[in-house]
Amino acid sequence: MPDAAGNLYKEDFLDQTVVRFVSYLDPDVVLACAFTGNAYVHRLSNGPHAPDQDDSLFRIGTLQNPNGRPAAPDGFFYLHPMCQDYIPRAEYYDEDPTMMVLACSIVSDDDSVDGSLLSAVDWQAHFYHPEELFTVDMVDGCWFALNNHDRSAVADVNGSGTAEGNTISGWSWNGGDNQRWRAEPVAMPGEVHVD
Repeated sequence: MPDAAGNLYKEDFLDQTVVRFVSYLDPDVVLACAFTGNAYVHRLSNGPHAPDQDDSLFRIGTLQNPNGRPAAPDGFFYLHPMCQDYIPRAEYYDEDPTMMVLACSIVSDDDSVDGSLLSAVDWQAHFYHPEELFTVDMVDGCWFALNNHDRSAVADVNGSGTAEGNTISGWSWNGGDNQRWRAEPVAMPGEVHVD
């Protein structure tokens, strides 16, 4: 169950939950991901980039999707950025295989994960890859490391820089404050969740 402040724990990352990842460095600093782009620092005090576009919201996916994505293994989930437009629940489970749903992954061009890109891609264009799975390892209270599929890299605020637009990439876990996150659930207008 979420804590008194509403922060999620590992068991709370349920299918269709919409979350915002807040950095340990500053409560105004959140993880954001532009449309088919790379992750970066967004400062909540700057507001959303557009009235219907909030690059800092992500929908958790765990269940099998009709478009071909398999269910996530226990303890793992997919991250779908909601940066293009708000994707209603009904459309997310639409049978139309041409529907684009973004998925995040940490991708490296070589054997080193340090500095690898945390980015969003159209998974309908390339189908499913296990690299699109994430998991969290709780570190201290509600704070966790946001790990990639094999725990070789975590979401890392480059150089601990908290300025708008600073890169967030994949890096080996070192326990730094720039690698610690908490997740806040975000209620989306017009959605009714059935347990």
